[in-house]
Amino acid sequence: MLCQIFNLIPIGLHLPLHFVCRRFRSTVRQFQPPKKVTARWNFWEESSESVEELCAIGGHLHLLRWIHSVLNYPLTNNGFALCCLAAQHGHLHILDYVRSIECVWGGTVYVQAAREGHLNILQYAHEHHCPIGDDWDSSTDGKVSQGTILTSKERKNAAVWAARGGHLDVLKWIMTHHADWWDEVEVCKEAARAGHAEIVRWADENGYPIDFSPLTAAAVSCSFPFLQWIYEKGGILWTGVFSLRFVLIFQGVCAEAARLGKMQTLDWLRGHGCPWDKEVTVHLARNGMLDELEKVHREGCPWDQETFSAGLECSPQVAEWLLNHGCPVNRRNKRLAIDASERNAVQVVHWLHSNHFPVSDLRSSDTDTLEALHRLGFSIDRHLLLVYPLPDVFLWCLNHRFDIEEQHVLRLFQPLFECYTGSKTPPQKYDASFVFKEYIKRGGPWPRNLLDVLVREEDVELLQWCRDEGCPMEGVDLMTALMHSSQRVLEWAVTSGLVSQPQEGTSLRKHIAQCARDEGVSDELYRCVYKPI
Repeated sequence: MLCQIFNLIPIGLHLPLHFVCRRFRSTVRQFQPPKKVTARWNFWEESSESVEELCAIGGHLHLLRWIHSVLNYPLTNNGFALCCLAAQHGHLHILDYVRSIECVWGGTVYVQAAREGHLNILQYAHEHHCPIGDDWDSSTDGKVSQGTILTSKERKNAAVWAARGGHLDVLKWIMTHHADWWDEVEVCKEAARAGHAEIVRWADENGYPIDFSPLTAAAVSCSFPFLQWIYEKGGILWTGVFSLRFVLIFQGVCAEAARLGKMQTLDWLRGHGCPWDKEVTVHLARNGMLDELEKVHREGCPWDQETFSAGLECSPQVAEWLLNHGCPVNRRNKRLAIDASERNAVQVVHWLHSNHFPVSDLRSSDTDTLEALHRLGFSIDRHLLLVYPLPDVFLWCLNHRFDIEEQHVLRLFQPLFECYTGSKTPPQKYDASFVFKEYIKRGGPWPRNLLDVLVREEDVELLQWCRDEGCPMEGVDLMTALMHSSQRVLEWAVTSGLVSQPQEGTSLRKHIAQCARDEGVSDELYRCVYKPI
């Protein structure tokens, strides 16, 4: 009955049911998706917050009181985290309550409040003598959590984060009460990078030390008048600079202006002698700004193969222009077409083929792109399923009679796509179970290590389907897989008749272990897995 009721509730809203009772919790686990399905479930499952921490995040004082007074839950065991979360999210009433029940707090409260711009939290912590470092209160009996005592760098981070967020009122308060937290490099640089020119002007007007050298590149993203103001203050000193570090910094200034498409700023920088490098042409090509690209190249800005690759990322028209104007390019580079196919840029691949660039071993995680490339007659990478082990890609390869190896099938059930490609898994129309069933129905052989994978995934339904379809489940392979399985899979193995019923008084896991030894599982594996029986 509970399963039928919970089935009507969206998966992302199952979290509160965890905290009702053990029966609810065990029932909810049956609905947990095997992979990351919904953003809301993703948030709760990936976060390590406890119930009381979630109350501190949401500002639910009545629920926090109930947990502490009615359930007699010792909030002081996690008091420092509650104080920090209350400060981070601006819940002064939560912070005041957890302090009233003698929860430990410390310097991180200042940092979290400054980061989010909660001036009232900073004032409260200061008025109630929240310890920062050397003034640690000995009344805590030595219970010092990580983050209660701040290092010099951590204290300065409070001012840096306040500047990054544009919290000028918070920064003023910090400098009034903790002047040693000022960082002459990072505070103004982060403020300028985030577009808060008023903070830099305020710092200069009040005589705080400012290092203008690293500030220049950050100022480009702020505003043109602000950049001129820095120049007037004598902060831009690229003429006569012999340090390689500063040369690279100032070359990055022009590149940043080109990346943002601020040609007025770029012209002003060059007019005042700021150096540049090939990154300027790279950014202009990627932005498709051909007139500006022609102008800067005519004025002596270099370009190379990276510029051509950036233009190719923009459009074939930009690449055509670069090719006609003599931009260096390696015509033997196969990666140009492969990278274009991975970006799902079919037109770019077609243009490369028309201009006699090598086009082969293409791949993509999008089946529509694969279909378009296949219809145009381009060769698809035979290792496609190793690069993109996704259900949709697997089904596409199956429909087009690609050679599918055993390792390709097994990787369907291994959620390692993000680890291998560094990108998030694109949405899939089909799941791994459906695609695997299609593979078997079309005569595909059973992979040798299939049982190990399915048992690890705890997919009892698919295990039963495989058994009904004739998958070999016996002997050492079966028992070796069951030795690493959960209680749910073990119960299924007994119910389905794969393993005999245990004797009365013998636990199921011990019974499986004995059956494994009877089947000839090596003693080393047995001792490794079942040593703490």
